[in-house]
Amino acid sequence: MNRIWLGSGIVALVVVLFGTVAQTIDWSGDGELFLTVTDTNRKRFSDALVRYLGRAVPDDGAFIHEALRTLFVPSEQGYLQVVLSRFEPAWNIRNASVDEVPALCQEALIGEWNLEEAPSCYFELLYHPNNQCTLVWNIHHAATDGWSMASLVREFSRVYEALAAGIGAEPTMEAPYRNYVSWFQKQDKQASATYFSNLLGVVDEPSLLVPNYSPSKSLPRYDNLETRLDEEKTSALERFTRGRGLTISTVVQGAWALLLMHYLDRDDVCYGVTSSGRPPSLENVDFMIGMFINTLPLRATCGQGMGMEDWLRSLQEQQVDSREFDYTPLVDIQRHSGVASGNLFDSLVVFENYPIDESLQSNFAGLGLDDLGGFGQTNYPITLTSAPESRLPIMLTYDSELFESAFIQRLAGHLANLLGGIADDPNGDPLRIPIMDEEERRNILAWAGNETAYPRDSAIHQLFVEQATRDPQAVALVFDNNSWSYTQLLARHGVA
Repeated sequence: MNRIWLGSGIVALVVVLFGTVAQTIDWSGDGELFLTVTDTNRKRFSDALVRYLGRAVPDDGAFIHEALRTLFVPSEQGYLQVVLSRFEPAWNIRNASVDEVPALCQEALIGEWNLEEAPSCYFELLYHPNNQCTLVWNIHHAATDGWSMASLVREFSRVYEALAAGIGAEPTMEAPYRNYVSWFQKQDKQASATYFSNLLGVVDEPSLLVPNYSPSKSLPRYDNLETRLDEEKTSALERFTRGRGLTISTVVQGAWALLLMHYLDRDDVCYGVTSSGRPPSLENVDFMIGMFINTLPLRATCGQGMGMEDWLRSLQEQQVDSREFDYTPLVDIQRHSGVASGNLFDSLVVFENYPIDESLQSNFAGLGLDDLGGFGQTNYPITLTSAPESRLPIMLTYDSELFESAFIQRLAGHLANLLGGIADDPNGDPLRIPIMDEEERRNILAWAGNETAYPRDSAIHQLFVEQATRDPQAVALVFDNNSWSYTQLLARHGVA
């Protein structure tokens, strides 16, 4: 049971968090970080955890980070973030095999939170055979983001290192989250409204892979599919971007835009991209622990004959411009679009570039870091996640109640084809990159039968009428167990 002392006061929740927090609290979404380590001295590891969590000196308070000792209480203005003066995080120790770790993490991940009564994190230390142990660190996304979790890992490593060396070390707070609150309150909200109105005001149709999509109040059931671009294609993309001042992140986002254009049959689409939300002008912002990440809309248009380099650069420049206002809640941004109601998009692209040191393992003095990973979910029907690696990863997290696995597999293949097409022809026309590989194209042609030559001097509606004249009672359309003949379809549209 958590021991809570009330008293520090209430910090009004930053408006940028209104949409994110309301969304995640209603949806019960969270994220987890897990570290699997090898240590011949389990007591030393658990002592480091005790010291880090502050349980050794509960009367002096626990977590120094405000974000990890907060409640979220609804009010007329939105959610208020209540900072507790002292709080002991919930944690326990139990035995489990290494193979059980993913299932245990997923089991905890889908659990529900009550952020109005208890702060938003807990810990579990799993002891394995052969002196291994896994620290499972479960933190609600209303409280922190991935960048913060990376900082917490480094901080814990310093505490462990000091304990192993026989010296004292306590977590230190470089800058309180309330500094960001003060910064936010000084921002020009009207300038943000003007910018997003100019960007999205003419967009009057949402970009939805799931028609009539609206977020569910219940926790979705997500599945993952991961594939990777080969090293040759990844290297080709890196060479292309390096010589042109572009980023791999922009290429991934461009490929997703092209996929939506193909799937939605439009050349003007929108989707969500994540932004760190950490303003460079704010002192020590990289060391702050809290929820900064935000979702911004990226609008992608592509006219005939536009070159790949210029098109990708336009996407990259739009993101640079948008990040000047990345403190703006998505719920407010969408009000400036031409979409009267509902969601502007239902897909999200995440390019992970969290500041986790590659030398992190060596920072755990004498401790073998065997695995470092995490679990997390968004509340979008489908999320593409990638990262800067030698073989570009394509991770699709999707709501299994809305998408079949076969559809996601085809989609992943199409996305890989588009990325490969950019690598093969970086100077080509984006809209002419083939979305299908040769095998899929042959299969479709075989399924459709032999190619048929059609009169080039007749429009499609004229050919339709000609077919209706030849066989008026033949089935012309089948949809949802209903079928219509040529005669019925023509009659519905007033054609005799």
